[in-house]
Amino acid sequence: KEAGNLPPHASLRTPVIAPLDVKISIDASRSTDPEHEALQYVFEFHDGTESLRTSEAQVLHAFHNERIYTVIVRVLDPHGAEAAALQDIRVRAEYPAEPDFCDDTRPCVVGDECVAHVCFANGGEVP
Repeated sequence: KEAGNLPPHASLRTPVIAPLDVKISIDASRSTDPEHEALQYVFEFHDGTESLRTSEAQVLHAFHNERIYTVIVRVLDPHGAEAAALQDIRVRAEYPAEPDFCDDTRPCVVGDECVAHVCFANGGEVP
């Protein structure tokens, strides 16, 4: 990390509940760098697969076992400064073909954003 360089801010958005064996969006696009430099992202899925390092802020990933996974994204700037955010995802085999977990009159029980009847959470930054 270079002197005077400010670390990036990490953000992670995922569905709270996800279907088994279906690729879902893992989104770190709300991550920012104070100096507006390009960021690298390291996604850790904690499901036995390798971590994924990429310049893309959004990736697709499928989980193959029913359980709760803690997904972590590490955001790195060109000078070596980094930040991380994490979010839990509950993966279920029993998942409706047309999800109906929330709508305009029924807010998410878990999560903070309803999109197409699916609850999403914006993961917390790791200190």
